[in-house]
Amino acid sequence: MFEHIIDILLDNFDISYCIAVNIATYLIIKCIDDINGKKIVPRYCKRIILLLVIIVMAIIYHIVGINTKVIIDSAILAPVSWSWIFKPLCNRLNIDYKKVEDVSE
Repeated sequence: MFEHIIDILLDNFDISYCIAVNIATYLIIKCIDDINGKKIVPRYCKRIILLLVIIVMAIIYHIVGINTKVIIDSAILAPVSWSWIFKPLCNRLNIDYKKVEDVSE
């Protein structure tokens, strides 16, 4: 039964899409943060960047031939996986873009 649940999850989500969206979003926000200097990147700007990255990655994945339902499910999972998995991991490893800025000052 547990294996069946895992198979269903893997069939409905593309983990590489989630990781790619999170890494691309992180890198873009990091670059903007570096350019901004001491000014904080506004939350709405981060959300817009995330949305744009999700759209661009979805177009790329659709062109490659990934199922649209999987792309939509993964687009929903990407910010959730960032909040629950990747951001706490980055904070733990002190590689969050805010931490890097604090160390360099």
